Amino acid sequence: MKQRILILTTAIALAISVSAQVGAIDRNRLEHGHPPSQSSGAASEQEKKQKYTCPMHPEVVMNHPGNCPKCGMKLVPMKDTKRSTSNIQHSTSNSGHVMHDANGEAMLHHDHGAHEMPPPSHGSGAAGMSMQSSLDIADPMSREGSGTSWLPDSTPMYGKMFMFGADMLMLHGAIFPRYTNVSTRRGDDRIDAPNWIMGMYSHPFGSSAQFGARLMMSLDPLTEQGRGYPLLFQTGESWHDQPLHDRQHPHDLFDELSISFSQKFDHDLSSYLYFGYPGEPALGPPTFMHRPSAM
Repeated sequence: MKQRILILTTAIALAISVSAQVGAIDRNRLEHGHPPSQSSGAASEQEKKQKYTCPMHPEVVMNHPGNCPKCGMKLVPMKDTKRSTSNIQHSTSNSGHVMHDANGEAMLHHDHGAHEMPPPSHGSGAAGMSMQSSLDIADPMSREGSGTSWLPDSTPMYGKMFMFGADMLMLHGAIFPRYTNVSTRRGDDRIDAPNWIMGMYSHPFGSSAQFGARLMMSLDPLTEQGRGYPLLFQTGESWHDQPLHDRQHPHDLFDELSISFSQKFDHDLSSYLYFGYPGEPALGPPTFMHRPSAM
């Protein structure tokens, strides 16, 4: 009987010893082995979920890096601003900082590159990384209209951008083959093709000054001739001092041919000199090429 009790006690002691050793091994694995795999898994999952967007066209969202199909600019990573609790914020503050740095590097890689939508305020540190207007270096490019007019900062831009070092050139053009038939006694029929092309160029002088040039022109005087196209009840315009009725005047050959120089004194203070032909009111709507309805 004593022998059996001794054997049973020895077996229980061995079992407890083995269990303690296994628990220690598991804890070591949890402390040293599992976190890296979890972090690597999280990083891999984050890479899979990472989205890329165009700074000038935020509606363009892709799950892989590349170029914007609308303007050709290089896509940048989208920032993940979702946070559920303050604890999560605290626990992910380092990773958030890494993401911020990563985005900063991506944005700095586009050193001529671009503002996000909605654009940063002029008082923010990101304002210096936005695409500047070719007219006023302190304004975002999306605000730029014709002459000195402004558009809403959220206005999309369509065009092809070319970078030559620090110099920027953006081109935009359109042509619309059209047949118009106004079947009344006052009407007419016409085949034509309204068209236009415009370009914006900017050359920086350091980080606070910039030279700009713009061209907006149309070949409507050649494709539509002087009397334009039939448009019932249209009036108030003239051609060679003759009033036009029921017709739309063609666009001018040159709508803007201008140069400018701008200087930024502070994040919210700048000035510019502008000279252009044929000129337009200092305060007024933009010419047709820059209106969102024309794009």
